[in-house]
Amino acid sequence: MSHKYMSAFLLVLTAGTVVISTTDVEGGWFFRGHGFRATTNVRFHAAAPVVRPQLPSAPAGSAVTIPSNSLGPETGSAFMVFRNIKLPARIDAWTESSVTVTLPPMKVRHPVRVAVDVVTPYGKLAFRKHLLITPSPDVSLHPVPPQLPLPTNPTLIEQNRLPAGN
Repeated sequence: MSHKYMSAFLLVLTAGTVVISTTDVEGGWFFRGHGFRATTNVRFHAAAPVVRPQLPSAPAGSAVTIPSNSLGPETGSAFMVFRNIKLPARIDAWTESSVTVTLPPMKVRHPVRVAVDVVTPYGKLAFRKHLLITPSPDVSLHPVPPQLPLPTNPTLIEQNRLPAGN
């Protein structure tokens, strides 16, 4: 018995259907090792792709500013919620249109989804904002310039000299 192998392979992806079609020389299907022939297409129906909005991300321990509507003039409180655990977040600035909080420091290996709950001074949840906590960078750059004047090399040597007798 002579077997003919696939000579054409076609994969068509559409929003709702995946069609796989192949033919051998005689126009039928052949799957080597299974001895199966078919002359029709195989259709797989898949759900339409789901597009999810990208969450904002920030390293653990960093400050984030979250816009809002009508927070009020009095400062409330904020919490970072991670796996049903509420950790207090420090409020750096509070205005009627935004709040800036410093997230609690924590060590993560991969991005972790958390929620930031902003609470009014009267204990009512003003809003909840979801974001991804990312691993902290190995090096942090600070916008604060170094103290001037910078020490000279002889000054550094003198500062690091051991006291006499050691």
